[in-house]
Amino acid sequence: MAFIGSGLVAAAGAFGAQVARASASSTVQVWGLDPNWDGGDPDSCGCGACASCRSHASNKWFASAAAADAGRAHPFCKCGVIPLLEVDESIYGALFLDGGGHASVDLRHQWVQAVLAQAPDEPDPLPLAAPGVHAFARSLPIRPALGGRRALSIDIQTREPVTATITVTRNGKTLAHRAVAGVRGTRRIRLEIPPRTKPGPARLRLRLRNSAGVTKIITRTILIPRAVPSARP
Repeated sequence: MAFIGSGLVAAAGAFGAQVARASASSTVQVWGLDPNWDGGDPDSCGCGACASCRSHASNKWFASAAAADAGRAHPFCKCGVIPLLEVDESIYGALFLDGGGHASVDLRHQWVQAVLAQAPDEPDPLPLAAPGVHAFARSLPIRPALGGRRALSIDIQTREPVTATITVTRNGKTLAHRAVAGVRGTRRIRLEIPPRTKPGPARLRLRLRNSAGVTKIITRTILIPRAVPSARP
């Protein structure tokens, strides 16, 4: 894992630019809706407080940006259309192309869960670069484990000591939070997701602060998978 210099921004803004994946297999972008997107106007829309918008955003994946824009929960919805994540092209085909094609899928449907269970177990190489702070980080996809355990892992590589603060939120509510001081060299930080957290998109906020007080904040969308219950004896 190489360092990214301070002049190179690989991911910027709330949802970042699309970055080519470093894996051998091809991937396809999946789109979603965000009730709390930064470009919206919550005072005039109220999407962040709308139960329909929140449920729709948490459970719906769309085959394209146009499909997401056309597949809103209700008229006059102003949720932001966002690039949600990239999936293996075979998974994308099974979700959106097979069986006559689907403009969207619902994560609550059993057949969708069965398809996602076949997804390759690969780390997410979308980097989080921190200009002004000599550090590089990447998040790994959250993988469910038995007993409802789920954890977000972030690999951080830094030339200087930094304090890393990781926060996961949804609809303005903090789901999980952890701060680790004195991070230097190569370090993997795990953030446990509470067992009762519902599956669906969430917002990751990573703050890196060095000893000089220089701070860089990177945010992006992550997907929290459905918890796997404990096996019965």
